[in-house]
Amino acid sequence: MVLNPLTLPFDQYQRYRMVADIIGALKGAEPCSILDIGGYPGTIKAFLPQEQITIADLTEEEEEGLVQADGRNLPFADAAFDYVISCDTLEHVPASDRNGFVKEMIRTGKKYLIIAAPFDSPGVTQAEDFFSGLFKARYGDGYYFMEEHIAYGLPNLDRTTRYLQEAGLKTLVLPNGFLPRWLIGISLFFLLQWKFQDQELLNQFNTYYNSNFYLLDNCEPSYRKVIIATKDPADPAFKRLAESVKEIFEAPKDSMDMNQALEMINIFIQIISDEWSERALDAEETQEILTLEVEELKKQLKLCQESLIKSQRKNLLRSRLKNEVKKLVLRNNQTLYRVFREKSRQRVKYDVIVFPIIDWDFRFQRPQQMASQFAKNDHRVFYISTGFIQGPSYKYFSKGKNIYQVQLAGTPEVNIYTDEIKDYVEELYQSFEQLIAEKEIRNAVLLVQLPFWKDLALALREKYRFKVVYDCMDKHSGFSTNKNSMLNQEEDLSKQSDLVITTSLDLFNEHRKLNKNCILNNNATNFNHFCSPINGIAGQIAHLPPPIIGYYGAISDWFDTQLVAEMAKKQTNWTFVLIGSTFGADLSPLAGINNIKLLGEQSYASLPGFLHAFDVCIIPFKVLPLTNATNPVKFFEYLSAGKPVVSVALPELLPYEQEELVYIAGDSEQFIEKIKQALDTNSHTRRVARMNFAQKHTWEARFLEISLALQGLYKKVSIVIITYNNLHLTQLCLESIFKCTHYPNYELIIVDNHSFDGTVKYLKDLKKKRSDVKIKLNNRNEGFAKANNQGMQMAEGEYIVLLNNDTIVTSHWLTKLIGYLEKYSEVGMVGPVTNCSGNESKIDVTYTSIEDIEEFARQYTEDHEGCFFEIKMLAMFCVAFRRTLLDEVGLLDEQFGIGMFEDDDFALRVKERGYKLICAEDIFVHHFLNASFKLLGQQKYLEIFQENKKKFEKKWGISWQPHCYREK
Repeated sequence: MVLNPLTLPFDQYQRYRMVADIIGALKGAEPCSILDIGGYPGTIKAFLPQEQITIADLTEEEEEGLVQADGRNLPFADAAFDYVISCDTLEHVPASDRNGFVKEMIRTGKKYLIIAAPFDSPGVTQAEDFFSGLFKARYGDGYYFMEEHIAYGLPNLDRTTRYLQEAGLKTLVLPNGFLPRWLIGISLFFLLQWKFQDQELLNQFNTYYNSNFYLLDNCEPSYRKVIIATKDPADPAFKRLAESVKEIFEAPKDSMDMNQALEMINIFIQIISDEWSERALDAEETQEILTLEVEELKKQLKLCQESLIKSQRKNLLRSRLKNEVKKLVLRNNQTLYRVFREKSRQRVKYDVIVFPIIDWDFRFQRPQQMASQFAKNDHRVFYISTGFIQGPSYKYFSKGKNIYQVQLAGTPEVNIYTDEIKDYVEELYQSFEQLIAEKEIRNAVLLVQLPFWKDLALALREKYRFKVVYDCMDKHSGFSTNKNSMLNQEEDLSKQSDLVITTSLDLFNEHRKLNKNCILNNNATNFNHFCSPINGIAGQIAHLPPPIIGYYGAISDWFDTQLVAEMAKKQTNWTFVLIGSTFGADLSPLAGINNIKLLGEQSYASLPGFLHAFDVCIIPFKVLPLTNATNPVKFFEYLSAGKPVVSVALPELLPYEQEELVYIAGDSEQFIEKIKQALDTNSHTRRVARMNFAQKHTWEARFLEISLALQGLYKKVSIVIITYNNLHLTQLCLESIFKCTHYPNYELIIVDNHSFDGTVKYLKDLKKKRSDVKIKLNNRNEGFAKANNQGMQMAEGEYIVLLNNDTIVTSHWLTKLIGYLEKYSEVGMVGPVTNCSGNESKIDVTYTSIEDIEEFARQYTEDHEGCFFEIKMLAMFCVAFRRTLLDEVGLLDEQFGIGMFEDDDFALRVKERGYKLICAEDIFVHHFLNASFKLLGQQKYLEIFQENKKKFEKKWGISWQPHCYREK
């Protein structure tokens, strides 16, 4: 039961308040019986609490006054109720059953019938189309109520009233839910609330709307119509209602139109921003973080009590605890989730450097779309300009969150489309080195989109071990602006790239022959951007007479202006709108044709306003090797707006003809025929089908495909960590891994040797939160060697890292460890330098706190970039090796029990196979040293040391020699 009707969702309030007001106007002071079909959970009762109300619904719930029944076959006697009502139910009844549904209402009603529902009209269809697109864009799925509207089709108002009148009833129709305001309200409601369950904010929004707009919403154009029907044509109450309806119900005409509504929704979306969809997840993470902080404060308070610290200190902690508990209760507070966002990040991502085919500020298409996707997924993107500047240093501009345009220092006269880079590599390389050092780029993917950049990208890979990816989106030889001197580099680029991405089947077949690691990744759409005209219909086109046949994109030498001219001359009542730069195009065929409008280049932001004014979209390209290899971005964008598309026979579009997503035509006569067909058959169902298709072909989906392919370039690494108590050190270690590991493909395998200090619970909780964590919990202390062996046997990676839990790793540690193993096949095992070890890997450090470790490591590793030396033995606080090494030398020797000397033993076995052990000077890992052994006590430690020393000497038949430090 609803205690306060004003807090009802505004859309429910609108319809039930009006129905209740109608019943109140008809019945006067007399009590009445009411049947509400499809009205569970009984909202009408909140408005008419004194009346005898029965709810008939298909729900299986059991409540007083609720009858499980199908509206098409009601279990009630004839004329059993004074009023039979149906609020927003008729549209959810299959069209073939609607007359039967209304017939049952007539049969069971004694006096009056009231039917409230959205009925089919252009305005309602436009509003529902917009809302459906917005909902799908935000939540990924269709709204199930709207899906039934689409599946069954909205009921027809004239047919419904005619059916009632033919049955002898007199009818009256009232508007309900002013359509532009309804669209604003329903959009805002779902943007803010549907997945957040913030009841307090929900109540505030609904109360405000219901208090201020109900009386203003009963006017045309309306979302809903309310049909009132009486069985007595002479009924005086019905006559009085009909005479006074304007005074009681109808609101004055509102000046707001749909374009203004769409503009307001756009403002709401901008206010909410892109982070809105993560709010529920962030709130949950905030709660977990605050819970941990509260527990820590409780521990501190207990320590204060035990130590009898001054009462002021205790009171302060009590106060902090109280405040933190309050925060925990208010876990959805918007400020808190932003404060703790950084703490909950799961991975540090590799950087992406784009060597583009176009500048960032050129027409916004695939290069910028993919760069934006990387940035959105927390990768820093450095987008290189196509022109260079004179001077000693590069220039750097922010283009949005995580996106930076970089103009390299070089020869300004260089043209990337006609020149070769070989004469300019050195100067560009120097500019790049400065960028890499200053922006601390340590692990990067080089996304090369034009063969011009080949030599520079390969040189950077050679030094920095970056990955080179050729993103081939065009048949470059088809552009008249590209010269052979540049094009000759393409084959070599394709062969030498770590990955080749192609956008069409033609390009895929060509480059697959050159590089087996080649994938097909078609173009896509920004569905959210194109599914609705957020800023309304563009002013330049709003006045043009329909039908409008539209195109946007480049209008160059591959665009068939002759074809468009012929169509326009033959169909003078059609308006042809062409949007885009005409550089390189032959415009002479278009001259003097009045129904062709050349609007020039338009901003990306404004394109939906043009697109939604088009009645049919066209792709009138010439059929050339260039276009045969093209997968048109505009095809997916056109469909995002639900528009029919007529195109020439491009190979990439032919498969979609059978799915009725595109009409294929050849000459002008065929184009005209197909356009007419598209205009005649452009039903609501087809529009929705096109939008559903487009929603599956988004840049987000394409990014996921590329991201998986890129992850495959990084062979999986299994990081094995052994824990035995020392929870605080384990937490420091794991937090440093999450913060400092840019390598994108690793798993954590944590083997616990029967800890009893809370470590086990911490590891179990961690595993629930992270899919890349595996744990094994031993029921006794199995020792260092056996526990590591257990972890390595669980490993899936091609590389294995053994890492102590008393370490703190620093930026790019894993990328560099694996880089040495990839670059030098003769290296069997590699380790970092550290502050604390028993041999030459130990270096002098200057930091005195944990907070200063990262800065020290940055300076030291930069000064020693690429430096390493061969070492006799690598201590296993941090070592990396190939998994295949275990096949050659075996696992760690478990005879060494708790630990010590298994690292000496393993080092000898590795060197015995002819491999080198190296210590990398450009990798630093802090080591607390012997944290687990310290828990055993000094005496026990010395006993184990002597025992394992004897085992080692016996196994190898040599006298163990203590390790030495490096010379000062």
